[in-house]
Amino acid sequence: MYARPIVSLFITGPDAAPIVEHGATFLRVVAPTWVIMASYHMMNGAFYGSGSTRLAMGIGVTTLWGAWAVFAALFVLVFSLGAIGAWYAIALSNVTAALVGAIVFVRGDWLADVISDGSDDTDGTEK
Repeated sequence: MYARPIVSLFITGPDAAPIVEHGATFLRVVAPTWVIMASYHMMNGAFYGSGSTRLAMGIGVTTLWGAWAVFAALFVLVFSLGAIGAWYAIALSNVTAALVGAIVFVRGDWLADVISDGSDDTDGTEK
């Protein structure tokens, strides 16, 4: 509904119509997944805050980059969807990241990496 006016704020000129249309299509496809990505970023923040930085990075790299590349290749090259295929690949990788993040978060394995304050340190070394 508001996609075209939003994009038109940033793209102007006599030949802007096709670019505005591509931008509006992008917003219609990808913007709804930004709410889902907010939940992913909150869970990712918990992973980072607990010290599970490799886990957080692994989820991000495999889902946001790896899954996106696979989906993009499939939609653009195999199904010949063009730019809209790339937009759907981004949207699908966003949803995949949130789902994987939620599964890992609910399982709770990342809690084992919670950073200690050192008060229960039993190895006798000073910090």
